[in-house]
Amino acid sequence: MATQQQPVTGYSTGVAHLNSLQALRALAATTVIFDHIPFARWGSFGVDIFFVLSGFVICHISSTDSSHFFSKRIFRVVPLYWLCTFAVATIALIAPSLLVNTSFSGVALLKSLFFIPFRRPDHHVAPLLFLGWTLHFEMLFYAIFGIALRVTRKHARVLAIAGLVALFAIGKLFRVYHHSNLVLNFYSKFVIMEFAFGILCYVLWNRYGAAVRRVPGLLVLAAATTSYIFFILMDVHVFDSYGPFFKHVPDILLRGVPASLILLAFLSVEDRIKFPALVLLIGDASYSLYLLHPYILEILNRKMFALDHLSVLSIVVTIVFIAICYACAVLSFKYFERPSNKLLRNLFLRRPSATRERDTLSPVLVKS
Repeated sequence: MATQQQPVTGYSTGVAHLNSLQALRALAATTVIFDHIPFARWGSFGVDIFFVLSGFVICHISSTDSSHFFSKRIFRVVPLYWLCTFAVATIALIAPSLLVNTSFSGVALLKSLFFIPFRRPDHHVAPLLFLGWTLHFEMLFYAIFGIALRVTRKHARVLAIAGLVALFAIGKLFRVYHHSNLVLNFYSKFVIMEFAFGILCYVLWNRYGAAVRRVPGLLVLAAATTSYIFFILMDVHVFDSYGPFFKHVPDILLRGVPASLILLAFLSVEDRIKFPALVLLIGDASYSLYLLHPYILEILNRKMFALDHLSVLSIVVTIVFIAICYACAVLSFKYFERPSNKLLRNLFLRRPSATRERDTLSPVLVKS
């Protein structure tokens, strides 16, 4: 049975707003920051949390309003991504020495803007804005889910999972038979199945949400903490010596299961914990935080204080640097993300909604 949820407030749609998801966004976005702190270099598992979260959120927001689905996703994702991509392309064109692994070309710019995978001169398959490769997967998922909604709204979730499984299987089959297709190989990576995990989490929550919210708090805390620590240990390669065991466990289980447990743990405390307003604001600004923080940290790391070694001072400086990233992300959200989204909806949607939609993007990160 679906649970009673609080009324719509703020930047949201007619679907019930879950503060726990915003808090999880804030945690995941902060986690990926540590992947760009030189003395840390853990936190890439924010990718997994955000992909699973995206699968859940897309189901949640489309459960009551599926109109203009893909247009809304484009209006939400593209403006800031394009702005940042043009900024990086401009720097690569006029001051290439400032970008170690990025070089400009017109073809690379066009492919980056339209989410077409290509191999860069540094041999990575990523757009000019290197974090943007994860947005490629977001847009793929939006396309699959949007098509599923067109075919059958009632069974869209099942059809979307089938589409994700089919794409993954086809890509796996091509790799087994040594066929080389860069686009197919890229889009059929195991991470696309994490969207399916998110959809399954939504089905579980939609049917058994009341029971999930009765799980004792200590058990919830233990599940979330254990999953988070497990991710950290994987990121710092503690489990490398257990290779004979872990190599037989599919990556989708090693990463999708703990990410799902973290998501369900946060959902289980909905209405049981009052999250601070600052945490929810950071959750709102998590997309800007995802796109901007590596470049902010790089400037601060070069010009102010190098975070190459762990020390009491470097920990204090890291806290200050993260606060600066938060501030820049909030400004970007308030003065670009939200206004551009509202403007595009008013210009191009025939029946603009009376309420504004909460950010439904799951910002994700891959190591640079």
